[in-house]
Amino acid sequence: MASETDKEKALLHALGGAEPLAVAQAVRDCVGRLRAAEWGIDTLDALSDKLVGLAGHESARVREAVAEAAPYLAEPVFAGLVSRFASDRSSYVREEAKRAERRRSALRRAAVKDEEHDVRVGRWYADLDRHKGARKIAERISAHEREYFVRRLHHDAATTYMAFESGLQKIREAMDEPTIDRAAVRAEVDQLQHLFEFLQHLLDGARKNAATIEGDFREERLRALLDEQAAVVRAHFPERAERTEIDLREVDPKLVADVDGKFIKQAVGNILKNAVEAYPADGDGRIEVRVSARKVASGTQVELVFADRGCGMQEAQVAHAFMPFGSSKPGGTGFGLFLARNVARNVHGGDLVLESVAGKGTTVTMTLPVRQEKGRAAR
Repeated sequence: MASETDKEKALLHALGGAEPLAVAQAVRDCVGRLRAAEWGIDTLDALSDKLVGLAGHESARVREAVAEAAPYLAEPVFAGLVSRFASDRSSYVREEAKRAERRRSALRRAAVKDEEHDVRVGRWYADLDRHKGARKIAERISAHEREYFVRRLHHDAATTYMAFESGLQKIREAMDEPTIDRAAVRAEVDQLQHLFEFLQHLLDGARKNAATIEGDFREERLRALLDEQAAVVRAHFPERAERTEIDLREVDPKLVADVDGKFIKQAVGNILKNAVEAYPADGDGRIEVRVSARKVASGTQVELVFADRGCGMQEAQVAHAFMPFGSSKPGGTGFGLFLARNVARNVHGGDLVLESVAGKGTTVTMTLPVRQEKGRAAR
């Protein structure tokens, strides 16, 4: 299996190809990785240099593709490319440059809103540490998280529609040519199909997460819930089951907490699936996920820790880990950790944090109150 570094090198190499259509497609492949913040600093610098060089390519298709990538590059590179394309000899390239400016403006607005969101939620969680009545504060956080979710959905849907507009424009261009380039039209249709599939992911995720979250709390033995989800995850990856070890020995079978079992199972399942997927699918090494649990905060909270030694994440990926629609996995939408944190924070009034180092592994820590202030049902 090719390493991530090898894949990046291959993609950068493809940008220097001789066939304009293939080069344009390679640029678009880079756009997807740029959106997911997958590039390391060194590779990103190399990619920027490549794209700046391609801005003078003789093919208008290649220059259009570079304009599509421009909004996701560093400010000086973005500004230089847009300025250059504003006077391009192709009207299609000039129009793509205008779309790039609109997309960049949308990204800037989203970044400002994300920062405001993080500051506000951080303030509220500081209140949780200082005051009683944590349930009311958590409900405020829940309402804000729902607003944030809808805004992120709107932003990513709008970005996808911009890409639809660009793809349709390219098909119109191809149809206007004296001789139709069937390979070019097929490439654009395939790209639109990928966009349709991504949009379906967005809508499915929105449907599943639009409802108000209310917990039905019962005293549960956490080890039993973890055992059940460990079995579910092994069954989900049959090709990896024999080499997968989910170690629960550090979870006391008698440890209990007031939880909504349905939501906790969902959250734990997402975390364990991510941990297993952090290892190569076709490798032959052991897949090890260690889970531990202990009471903290003078026994008022329980802390669950999920640790793997998989591929880990780069700093940029960690920053996007809890962002819905920010997944870098093929076909992923980024709902796994987003949902898990919602379950910890908004359902239970707890928290969930992530630490990761590229090449060394990832640790997810979920904190839950041992007792709920309301809604607890006796077993």
